[in-house]
Amino acid sequence: MWNEIVPDDRYSVVAEATLPSRPARYAPMPERLHGDVRTALEGAVSNLYFHQAKAIGEFVDGKDVCLATATASGKSLVFMSCATDVLLRDSLS
Repeated sequence: MWNEIVPDDRYSVVAEATLPSRPARYAPMPERLHGDVRTALEGAVSNLYFHQAKAIGEFVDGKDVCLATATASGKSLVFMSCATDVLLRDSLS
């Protein structure tokens, strides 16, 4: 399949793996998130996935975050929550 997508001999697949599915893990909303963002999220979603809560918590603690998860796993929600948190705390950001 890879050769159909990228028909170039310079590239090759060296490994392929199928990971088994696993149950979703949830976590509470990070307390340190701006109150208005928390309120908006609590009105929009019933739970955050563990990776979302962890990434948001790390970000509001001032750490750099790189979130790499599957499609439709909530990366945009993390980005928008963090961006809104920054803007509400400092409108000049």
